[in-house]
Amino acid sequence: MHDLLNQIPPPATAVFPVRSGNLVEPLVDGAVAFDRIAAAVEAATTSVWVCVAFLETDARFPGGRGTFLDLMDDAASRGIDVRVLFWHPEG
Repeated sequence: MHDLLNQIPPPATAVFPVRSGNLVEPLVDGAVAFDRIAAAVEAATTSVWVCVAFLETDARFPGGRGTFLDLMDDAASRGIDVRVLFWHPEG
């Protein structure tokens, strides 16, 4: 996947300058993706900002980590700046 991302040309102009040190790695479905997401939240040291399109409030993350809301609550209790933007299908 990284090779494909490297083939995308950078924009000619942008509001913010291009900065190095960032990586976008798409994770699609499955336990591996959810495990990586949970690990990233658990490793956060300053902030967790998330945009959620669909949410099953009772779905549990791998490894006994609890639900999405449990992960966000645990991060907030560690003093992490947690912000979540939810999409609601009925507006």
